[in-house]
Amino acid sequence: MVAKRKLTIETLTKLGRRRLAELLIAEAAGNRQLTQTLNFAISAEEGPAALGTSLRKRLATLAKSRSMLSYDNGRELIGELDGLRTTIVEIIGPQETRLAFELLWEYSTCTPQS
Repeated sequence: MVAKRKLTIETLTKLGRRRLAELLIAEAAGNRQLTQTLNFAISAEEGPAALGTSLRKRLATLAKSRSMLSYDNGRELIGELDGLRTTIVEIIGPQETRLAFELLWEYSTCTPQS
């Protein structure tokens, strides 16, 4: 019987860049959240301005949305909003504080106020 392998950075690194990219693309084809995460990661590599542009587009889309969400979709949205906030604060904030402030302001306009 073959032993169950653990997913670790070391075991995945052995697959190589190309194979990992192929696996990610295949998985992202059916997973909107993963596709968005990958697009944000690519934007982040281009710099804070590119990431800010990507985040602005997503925030604008969320601000325009007026549909009612199911319980599960609402929980997913809460997770996404938390991820967007974390990205703004932890990735853009240390490099471009003014841009981070502007994005947080836009973020506040697309989230429910209690």
